[in-house]
Amino acid sequence: MQRINVNLYPKDGYFFKEQDGVVIRGKKWTEVITKTVEYRIRAKLPAGDPAKEVIAQACTRNPSFCFQQTRVTVAPTVTLKARVIKWLNGLLKVPKEELEYVSPVVAKERSQICATCPQNQSLGVTGCSSCKQAFTEFRKQLLGGARIRDHRLGGCAILESDLVTAVHLDEVRVDIPSLPAHCWRKKII
Repeated sequence: MQRINVNLYPKDGYFFKEQDGVVIRGKKWTEVITKTVEYRIRAKLPAGDPAKEVIAQACTRNPSFCFQQTRVTVAPTVTLKARVIKWLNGLLKVPKEELEYVSPVVAKERSQICATCPQNQSLGVTGCSSCKQAFTEFRKQLLGGARIRDHRLGGCAILESDLVTAVHLDEVRVDIPSLPAHCWRKKII
């Protein structure tokens, strides 16, 4: 559908020349359209599509004022930070007694693997105090105070998990081909 920039004033003013030669004027395009509808009713002319016709005629006279409206739906981009927060929030819903943890030695070995992995990505929480606080609270609730938090870890871009927390959890291995071969979460057959 063709649209007109309503912020631009046409040099000849706002008007529409009806099929019978009558010129309908207004102070803006919506007024011209309304008057065209009213005129067609009084003159017993076919209703047509006054909005489309008025704009089409105006665009013919002033093509630089017009553009084609295309409907493009852009999917919102969900950041890794948001996906990781969702993952952490899901973990908080699991009853405490159902969460199983690995030994500090295993967690340290996992941290070493994740720290050098290209899928370990920054969550961008250092510049945002409320984000930083949210992650601190999530980790505190899930890991308590005794477990070490490796500052080199961020979020896993494939698993969409918080690596600081994940390395401490006894999680099921998964069969995801995009995981690097060295990943401790990857199921090996």
